[in-house]
Amino acid sequence: MKRSYRKEYKHLICSYSTTEVPEPGHFERHCHRFYELLYVVKGSGRFVVDGAEYPLCDNTLLLLRPYEFHYVCPDKKRAYERYVIHFERDTLLGEAIDLSIISNYQKSSNGVYFDGSGITEEIISAFREIRPLSERFSEKQTQESFIRLTLSRVLLLLSLSTPQEPALKQENLIAGVIEHLNMHINQKISLDALAQQFFVSKYYLCHSFRKHTGISIFNYIKTKRIAMAQQLLANGEPAASVAYQVGFSDYSSFYRTYCNLVGFPPVHRRTGEKDFALKQEGMEMNIRKATIEELPKIMEIYAKAREYMKNNGNPDQWRDSYPSEDLIRADIEAGQCHLCISMGEIYGVFCFFEGTDPTYQSIEDGAWLNDLSYGVIHRIAVAKHGKGVASFCFAYAFEQCGNVKIDTHHDNIPMQNALAKNGFVRCGIIRLENGEPRIAYQKADTL
Repeated sequence: MKRSYRKEYKHLICSYSTTEVPEPGHFERHCHRFYELLYVVKGSGRFVVDGAEYPLCDNTLLLLRPYEFHYVCPDKKRAYERYVIHFERDTLLGEAIDLSIISNYQKSSNGVYFDGSGITEEIISAFREIRPLSERFSEKQTQESFIRLTLSRVLLLLSLSTPQEPALKQENLIAGVIEHLNMHINQKISLDALAQQFFVSKYYLCHSFRKHTGISIFNYIKTKRIAMAQQLLANGEPAASVAYQVGFSDYSSFYRTYCNLVGFPPVHRRTGEKDFALKQEGMEMNIRKATIEELPKIMEIYAKAREYMKNNGNPDQWRDSYPSEDLIRADIEAGQCHLCISMGEIYGVFCFFEGTDPTYQSIEDGAWLNDLSYGVIHRIAVAKHGKGVASFCFAYAFEQCGNVKIDTHHDNIPMQNALAKNGFVRCGIIRLENGEPRIAYQKADTL
């Protein structure tokens, strides 16, 4: 049985996942600074790219270019299975970098779509084998080189096929508005002037734009500007300069908008710095380390988590105001307290570190899956339930080391269910320092 995976490299992100019951509302409308290659193994529904629609069905492929606003709306009656690769143009090798579907993307803002007639067995095999073949190499850099080679080959093969036109194009008004917005995205844009230019009322313009794109004009502009800002910051541009380059009239507005959408302040990326971010379809969430200034908000989340536990049959796991403020402060100072951020809000908090946990040295009624080095998750608390936050936090931890241990209380049924859902195996019973028992779980890439 296939399982979900996600691999981040220096220049690309490669992932595979299956959503058994996809909820359309969980797939966020967004754009980003990367190219995105999305191959659908199975599913049904529709893709929407800047207002144009394509059918989402088995054996279809969509190539999205930087800053194209897009989302998927899958049918929840069918499982949605897909491969996704996010990459930068410089990732490509040889002639692939100059393919028209890559180099001429400015001429179209509706993506490039291929149905089953354009997807050859060679392309299908490339996606299926990209993980098992790349992981034959022990060095991550060599794995990335292999994926770059495979990606370039897939794009060259696609260039031999003819892309399909959208099943539903934007009406002339919306197509014109989108073209105008993209041409003037870094300039001052007012709704009054836009409505006047296209000879419609502001109400009709806003209603039609949202109907065809799934987002308001204001949020469309804001999201595209921040995506452009991320690219400039990644190139080393100072944040103060970037704010004006992408169309903000003052830095404070830019700063607030950037934090709300991205989840952390606009600073250029330092060498070796890595932010784990969900850049594919779905809710955009980021994992980053907490700062001491966020301690009060973190303690509020833990207080609500204790209340949630009590209301769900688990009053004893975190009694006596556990975890204490001093403990969380120590977690933050040690760089072990992590936050899950979405749209500028803290959706979850947890402690994660790679090393040895003394309470895991001895295990009863079972055994650990292996005796390799491991990572540990403690004190996970979710502020927004039903958003997949815990699963995203688990995925982050597993991505770091591929061997993760965690424990929970026997009354914490929601956590036990979440761990099982995310591939953790119940291994036995461990004892805390005070002798209390906890159920031990582990997820390992290598048994």
